[in-house]
Amino acid sequence: MISIPVTANVKEELRKQVEADLQKETPGYYVAAQFYYEYDHNNQKALDMIDKAIATNEAAGRKPYWQYYYKAKILKDLGKKSEAVEQANLCAKYAREQGNRNNYVQQSEDLIKSVK
Repeated sequence: MISIPVTANVKEELRKQVEADLQKETPGYYVAAQFYYEYDHNNQKALDMIDKAIATNEAAGRKPYWQYYYKAKILKDLGKKSEAVEQANLCAKYAREQGNRNNYVQQSEDLIKSVK
């Protein structure tokens, strides 16, 4: 039996993919926000990306409640508690209006409780 060690820098590979995607005509800002928040731990960059994701959806007439929730999480981690609560309330409002898929109302309420 032969053992061959295989290593890969997954974070850097993901970074390359995200940065390439951001150069496209219609970049995946939400996916970029997730990468910068969850893998890169760059909350400010994640906030910039989620703002762009939300703006893109709002320009198309959509209210992406899951993205408001994600923004609330980022803001909470940045210590911007009142802004986090504001975004969580928007999430809950629009989630109710759109059928509350994946129980974003409860998630938003839990986030608000954790901030206070």
